[in-house]
Amino acid sequence: MPSEAEIIRLWLARGVVLLKQHISELNTLNVFPVADADTGTNLYLTFESAQRFELARTGGNNDLLDALSAMAKGALEGARGNSGVIVAEALMGAAESFDASQYSLSTLLKHAARNARASVSEPQPGTILDVLDDVANMNSDNPRAIAEHARRVLLEKRDLLPQLKKAGVVDAGGRGLVILLDALADVCLGVETQSPPVGYVPASFPSNECEADRAFELIFKTSQTDIKALQVQLQPLGTSITTTSDTEMTKVHIHTDAPKVVLECIERDSKVWDINVESLQPAQANVGCVAYATGIGNLMHLVTLGVTALSDSDHLITESDLTQAALKSNHASVILVLEPQHQHFAKSAIAKLREFNVSADVIVSSSVVSTLAAISVFDASSDVQKNRESMVAAMTGIESFLIESSDYQVLNPERLKSAEAITVVWGDSADIRAKTSLRHYIREHATDSDFIEIQGDQMNSIAIVGLE
Repeated sequence: MPSEAEIIRLWLARGVVLLKQHISELNTLNVFPVADADTGTNLYLTFESAQRFELARTGGNNDLLDALSAMAKGALEGARGNSGVIVAEALMGAAESFDASQYSLSTLLKHAARNARASVSEPQPGTILDVLDDVANMNSDNPRAIAEHARRVLLEKRDLLPQLKKAGVVDAGGRGLVILLDALADVCLGVETQSPPVGYVPASFPSNECEADRAFELIFKTSQTDIKALQVQLQPLGTSITTTSDTEMTKVHIHTDAPKVVLECIERDSKVWDINVESLQPAQANVGCVAYATGIGNLMHLVTLGVTALSDSDHLITESDLTQAALKSNHASVILVLEPQHQHFAKSAIAKLREFNVSADVIVSSSVVSTLAAISVFDASSDVQKNRESMVAAMTGIESFLIESSDYQVLNPERLKSAEAITVVWGDSADIRAKTSLRHYIREHATDSDFIEIQGDQMNSIAIVGLE
């Protein structure tokens, strides 16, 4: 008989398998809060991250608290989308409330449900939150009975939310929860079921036209850990606000028209890092693109050009980060535009993506100027090979120079004079005086060159200057 800590490990493994099998179904059910066909992808990535962290833990095989804590931390780190953040906070509630002297499945579910509901700024009926509440109120420790009850509740409450009623489907996040509860029952009973669908499942994704009330999905981490205060702060700036946190940081998901304003608002009092931005109004595309950059201005510029943008701060971009971003683009072919330090992780990410029948091609960029040049010619309606050729050609011949002070001698006057085009990507250290001074220096030596300026906001620099 496996120990309770071993059951957690087995549950994570079974949950990852079942979620992977049902990604397409969950994506098809995804009509709320935005029909962007990614709930299955988000839940899989969140739970897979929880599994990785639990497998890497160093506590004893029978240490249930250590297993719960590692699982919750992994889910927090890997949480994607509304449903992923809600599940992560549910797992965090179970871990943080654990009392070795008195615990049961029913008490863990109560704490999970409480935290999940608190993670959402504006809870809606008929969703994963209602299902969690109902199974928690069962006061049952029978995993199969809990899973079956969740299935009934999900179907019964389908019509409470107008979007679900109109589409005739159950909540995708709630369906994902049923899959995880089925996985738990399987492990506890030593069987393997396939978690049959709940209600009607459309034959295709809800729509190619994502009817979002905001333009962008923004996910980031912040050192602010007061969830209620954070939600109040963010309320005027967007919708679909969900948060999950531990004692060190909070992960935030928000749909907004102004990602830069959101981040600037949070940065007044807290540190912000690991920023991911993507459009909620995707264009028709044959190929997706994921690009790396630092600075919210650069990230927003990339997103407006039709790519998924990701950044790092406290760690290098990893295999998991790249896999998540590529899968979230929802394309069978993806181009990854990365910097040299990411190449090692890119190889393993490409291998991982093959498991999902996604092919990925890497273009290595030497600087943000080269990345912006490559993305400026990216054509989502074309194919990978043609895009690669045009993007590499756009990067060819660009020299980049980092400007950290008012000493501009790194920009050789003769090289400036011979440049056909000059791109200045302003950093967060560039005030009006610094901008005026650098503009004057460049114009003094490059009177006939095309001159482009971008507010990139990359940290600790006045500018990065690209000459071509």
